[in-house]
Amino acid sequence: MKKTISLLALFLLFTLSASSGVGFASSGAKVAKIDLTLIFALHPKMASFNFWAMGFHKYPLGLSSDERKAYDEKLRREYNPAAEEKTLRLAQEKRTKAYERMSEIRDKENTMYLAEMSKEGAKAYNEASDLLGVAVAMRDEAEYIMRFPYLTTPAETRKTLQEIEKEVFDIIKEVAEKGLYDVVLNQSVPVDFAYPDSYAFGAKYANGPTQVDQSLYYAFMSVREDEVSQNDKKREIGDWLKNTNAPDFQNALPLRPWPLVLDGGDDILLQVVAELYDRYKIDNRVKKILLDYLKESLKVEDIF
Repeated sequence: MKKTISLLALFLLFTLSASSGVGFASSGAKVAKIDLTLIFALHPKMASFNFWAMGFHKYPLGLSSDERKAYDEKLRREYNPAAEEKTLRLAQEKRTKAYERMSEIRDKENTMYLAEMSKEGAKAYNEASDLLGVAVAMRDEAEYIMRFPYLTTPAETRKTLQEIEKEVFDIIKEVAEKGLYDVVLNQSVPVDFAYPDSYAFGAKYANGPTQVDQSLYYAFMSVREDEVSQNDKKREIGDWLKNTNAPDFQNALPLRPWPLVLDGGDDILLQVVAELYDRYKIDNRVKKILLDYLKESLKVEDIF
């Protein structure tokens, strides 16, 4: 019966095997590997992700550059800021109350330093400070929505990124189970645990990497019967994948940290990409061009 290996156990197993010189192969475990950064970058939904503003465009696949601009502009014109204006007023009220409460506590405790306050005073001050943080977050997110009405809201963005992560790991698990693999390791460079600060509630959005151009991947994913040129498609996906090598790109993806693969293991990237594209009913011609590019240019081995 196959065993489920936790993240911590997987990390310890990798560390011990690497430090002792004993690999997974010698333990009898069947090992798979995959580049998580690459598979996240190739998720169909990432074709609409604006890395600078850190939100998803709402337009469908298949639009030209001019059509996408017109789509965004239409959403901007039709946007009604009434809900966000109400949120801003509420956030201001909460901020005022929090500041007043913090001032009261400082006066009562006769100090502005938390370490010098009584236990009860420090607890009350921290609670007021937390309320202030929530109010500031409400303000920041409302201002973001007003600035980018043509993108998903911060809450929607976080939800979509969580869905992408779950879907990627579900497919990896399915492919690994079909191949009877005991362990799956990541080949990409690990980043900080959980989402970068930029995706946290109330974080300052619109501070993402400016050099990452998602329109390259959008163009690759979009299919028009008179425009399916293999050379153009290879250029588009090639330019997009070059973006994924940038540290700023990898740090912008909400990936959890996983151990690195130094050597060995079967690469299941092609199988995961194929399953992901089939799930989203991506044109088979586009899928074939991508799989061929991964095999020919990135030397990904086709093990099936």
